[in-house]
Amino acid sequence: MGRNGSGKSTLLKILAGTLSKTSGTVEIYGKVTAILELGTGFDPEYTGRENIYFNGVSRGILKTQIESKIDEIIDFSELRDVIDQPFKTYSSGMQARLTFSAALLSTTPDIFIIDEALSAGDSLFQKKCFMEIERLIRNGVTVFFVTHDMSAILQYCNGAMLLSKGELVKLGTPKEIENAYNEILYKAENKNISGNVLSNKKNDLIYDGSKAKVLDIELYDDEGVATKKMLTNDYYTIKVKIYSFQKVNVVFGISFENIKNITICGFNSFYKNKIFPMKEGEHLEVSVRFKCLFNQGSYGVVGGVSSCVDGKVFAEHILNDSLYVDVESTPFLGFFDMEPKIFIEKR
Repeated sequence: MGRNGSGKSTLLKILAGTLSKTSGTVEIYGKVTAILELGTGFDPEYTGRENIYFNGVSRGILKTQIESKIDEIIDFSELRDVIDQPFKTYSSGMQARLTFSAALLSTTPDIFIIDEALSAGDSLFQKKCFMEIERLIRNGVTVFFVTHDMSAILQYCNGAMLLSKGELVKLGTPKEIENAYNEILYKAENKNISGNVLSNKKNDLIYDGSKAKVLDIELYDDEGVATKKMLTNDYYTIKVKIYSFQKVNVVFGISFENIKNITICGFNSFYKNKIFPMKEGEHLEVSVRFKCLFNQGSYGVVGGVSSCVDGKVFAEHILNDSLYVDVESTPFLGFFDMEPKIFIEKR
């Protein structure tokens, strides 16, 4: 992860062997396949089919290996109708499909490097690519990729690193890197806001932090009893306790994250036109009643408070995963119960 110009692509090119390092050492164990730029290793004058061979041979793959995979590559790319047309006539999305398909399927690497290639192509093709990446990971392939999609890192990675201005800022879990990356974005977007940005605890993320703070988050059933368990289709109330260090208008937000740290739902009172004035040293308890529609599993509850100045929102404090809840339900597909009503009519 990292903002533009932080050195992400440069690092991947060094790892892939297409760029020489200026200092230090690089140790690679195994065969590397890399997608650094869409269309790299493809000749615009060649057809798609010719480019599959051309790209494969340029990466040291035997022609017989390519021949055994070419139909699979073409089918995966969904470009069979145009595979014998010149590559230069393809749209950027079509070029992305062929580039990715050839790199993914022509051989099985030990290390697979991707530089934001998944941002191209339509959503259905991206989903198919991620399914193939998951298959590689299950088969023991190391996948190293650059993306600005934090949800992809949270879902697919077991480690992450943050770069800034060519230097390593932090190496850690995806969740830790998400917090650190948000800090950098906050600093960039709020250069004139007073206060420091720091993570003083693993689950305690302070942004400006000088105006307000989340003290606690609690869950209650509909009888007012504190709980850490929920049943699908029952009602519950979340209570968020906020403290103000000075006179301030605040908004708050709540979200639920699954065990992969992916946010599955949430809301911010700002978008509900709920802004709360607070005096200096005041305690505020906000209650939110909701119907649990989650699938069975464990979820972390995240609460945050922001100051609101002239219609603009500035993050103050986020309390991550201070509360975990277990949901029990009859099985259904996906994250949420659709509460379907089924009707049968015989004709």
